[in-house]
Amino acid sequence: MFEAKQAMMLLLAGVLCAACDSRNGPGTEAAIPGTAGYDPEKIELAKRSNCFSCHAMEKKMIGPSFKDIAARYRGNAAAEESLVFKVAKGSSGAWGSIPMPANSPPVTDADTRALVKFVLSL
Repeated sequence: MFEAKQAMMLLLAGVLCAACDSRNGPGTEAAIPGTAGYDPEKIELAKRSNCFSCHAMEKKMIGPSFKDIAARYRGNAAAEESLVFKVAKGSSGAWGSIPMPANSPPVTDADTRALVKFVLSL
């Protein structure tokens, strides 16, 4: 029963992210609110990688804010490797009941690592 519920939540999260995907409609060139003052190259990478469909820089959306992620893992030497894996493969339970699906389309390993380093630097 738990596996079926978890699978359903993962499917729902994927549908929500796809529906919110900034690449799926007009105006995709618009700036992401709350990103002014951050590294524009990393913001563009996060935008292209679909991160902003569920995350924001400083406030919780479907997923935690990038700042909250950085605060939770600050000082944790294993955080980078752990988060690279979670971003690439998806995860559930770390921030509540809504799972984070694996990236679709997949983000390269190098881009995933760059995004994780960026988030952890906040």
